[in-house]
Amino acid sequence: MTNILLHPLEMKYRRIPKTSKSLQEKVLKHKMAVKFLLTAGFQENDEAIHMDQLDHNRLREGNASIEKFVQSLGASVQVDTQFDPYAAAVSSTAGPSTKDVMTQNRHVS
Repeated sequence: MTNILLHPLEMKYRRIPKTSKSLQEKVLKHKMAVKFLLTAGFQENDEAIHMDQLDHNRLREGNASIEKFVQSLGASVQVDTQFDPYAAAVSSTAGPSTKDVMTQNRHVS
């Protein structure tokens, strides 16, 4: 969910394919995890659990719930959910990364 907040234009973070063995083991086999995702704004169909409409408030609340739960277990969570629209726009385009462009500009000067 943090990745969706950080990269809202990246569809790969907004879809959990039911055919993924890794995701089946880590998430989908746990009914309460699926229920949590649905509560956080995801929808379910035969192929995937997905989020078509972004609801930033529900995502932030979901992240806060996870953080509280982890803290109740005695662990800590460091989550950066500050949305950077420039980073999201750059990461969503085909072409050189921001880092590559910045490095090129330093060499040109």
